[in-house]
Amino acid sequence: MTTDTDKAQLIGLDWGTSSLRAYLLGPGGRILRENALPLGIMPVRQSMRVSNSDLDRAFQSALDSVIGEWILDYPSLPIVAAGMVGSSHGWKEVPYQNAPFDVRQLGSHVGQLKTSSGMIVHIVPGIVKRFELPNVMRGEEIQILGVWATESGANETEEMLIGLPGTHSKWCFLRGSQIMDFETFMTGELYAVVRQHTILGQTMSGDADGLSPAFDRGVEVAGGTNGLVGILSTMFSVRSFHLVGQLPAEDQAEYLSGLLIGHEIQGVQRWIESKGFSRKCLPQIRLSGGSLLCMRYHRALALSGIDGAVSASNTSAIGLWQVAIQAGLTPTLDASKFERGVAESC
Repeated sequence: MTTDTDKAQLIGLDWGTSSLRAYLLGPGGRILRENALPLGIMPVRQSMRVSNSDLDRAFQSALDSVIGEWILDYPSLPIVAAGMVGSSHGWKEVPYQNAPFDVRQLGSHVGQLKTSSGMIVHIVPGIVKRFELPNVMRGEEIQILGVWATESGANETEEMLIGLPGTHSKWCFLRGSQIMDFETFMTGELYAVVRQHTILGQTMSGDADGLSPAFDRGVEVAGGTNGLVGILSTMFSVRSFHLVGQLPAEDQAEYLSGLLIGHEIQGVQRWIESKGFSRKCLPQIRLSGGSLLCMRYHRALALSGIDGAVSASNTSAIGLWQVAIQAGLTPTLDASKFERGVAESC
C-alpha cells in the first residue's frame, strides 16, 4: 500500500546519448522506483529511420517504454529531463547557458515540450564555456547541482572540484553554487577506441574490471618522468611492455586503464594549479558516477598524492529534484535530508 511518505511527486529523466534512465521520486527527492533502457537519443533516431516514424513519435515511444507504467499510476506528475534530449540531436533543443553559471538558476531556464500524448516535459539546459577553449555539458550540470545539494548548500566562497568520470569525463571548478570553469577528458571513449580499433588491443585478453598492480603501474607511469612526454607516447608502452615480456596479455587492459586515468589526473592537476592552487592545497574533491569507475579514480588520485576525495551518490536524481523545486514543480526541499557521500577507502 502506498503511504503519504511514499507518494510520488516527480518523474526525473537522465536522457543521454546511448541510454535513458528514469527516476520516480517521492518527498525529498527519495527514489521510489528506477528504470533504465538503452534508449538514448542515438538509438531513438536510429529506430525512427528504420520504422519511418517522425521525431515526436519515436521519442514518445521511448518515453512510454520507460515510464509508461508510472504514468498509468500517476498521470499528473511533472516530468523533468536532462541530458542530450535537449541537444540539437534530441527531442527539443534548449539553449545552453553561459558559464560562469549559478546552478540554483537551472530551473529558471528549462524548456517545455508538449508531447503528442499531451504530457509536458521540462527540459534542463546545458552549460557552455565560451572562454579559452570552448566546452559544453548536457546532463552533467544536474550531477553538479546534486553534489552541491548534498553539501547542504555550500557557502558563496567555498570552492570545490567535482569529478564526473565517464565516457567523456568532466571536471568542474565550483565556487559556492557557481560553475566557474570545467574541462572534458575523453578518457572512456579513448579507452574503447584503443581496445577495439588499434594494434594495442590485438594482444589484450579480458577487460579492465577490477584494480590490480597493472592498473597502479599505468597510473604511476603517467605521473612519473616517463609520463612527461604525454599520452601519445606512453600509450605505446601497452604494446612494448608486452613485447619485452613485462606485461602479460591479461594485464594490458588494466594497465591501459590506469595509464589513461593517470594522464587525466595529471591534466586536472595542471588545470587546477593554473587557478592558483598548489598540489598540497587543493579544493575539496567530490566524485560522482558509477561506483566501480569512481573506485578507479579514488585509487588513481591516491597514487597521485591526492587524498580526501569523497563520493556523492544519486546526484542525478537529487539534481533533477532540485531543478523541479527551482521551477516550482514540487514542494520545497529541506537540503539537510540529503545524505552526504562517504569517503572511499584508498
